[in-house]
Amino acid sequence: MALVKQLVECVWPRSEEEREASFRELGFESGAEFERGQYASNTKSYALSTILPGEVFGSWCSFNGNFMGINLQTYSVMEPESPTARRGHDEIQSQLTALYGEPIRPWDDEEFPPSIWEVNGREIVMHFFHLRDSGVMLSIDDSELAAAAEAQATARSQNEPPRL
Repeated sequence: MALVKQLVECVWPRSEEEREASFRELGFESGAEFERGQYASNTKSYALSTILPGEVFGSWCSFNGNFMGINLQTYSVMEPESPTARRGHDEIQSQLTALYGEPIRPWDDEEFPPSIWEVNGREIVMHFFHLRDSGVMLSIDDSELAAAAEAQATARSQNEPPRL
């Protein structure tokens, strides 16, 4: 939660130099860019190492060359309905709600819909997975950049030919 609070309260990096300085301060290390597939995109994703304890898969992304945010996957267990992953989800949910109020839940037709908090120009999104494998995915993004990236992805998907 200390990391989430830092990302919510910090001055968001607006240049590559600021992102690198912020990563050094947070104990992050950027890795290689992930492959983007056959369709070009203005969103790029990179591996991210953190100083967080335990097994945490991290990544960070940019949109149009601007730092958009980070994604952390934790409490990952290769089994459905993991009690450990569920406890981790519930604890994170409780702490985020105590800090930032009740989340927005965009869908109400799922057992565990995503939880979204809008705070200080940031969008915190939490997903809980439990059907095949279990885990928690937590993203902290610049709200405006995330909305622009989503709009572009939606527009592109509507213009793509169907995949066979």
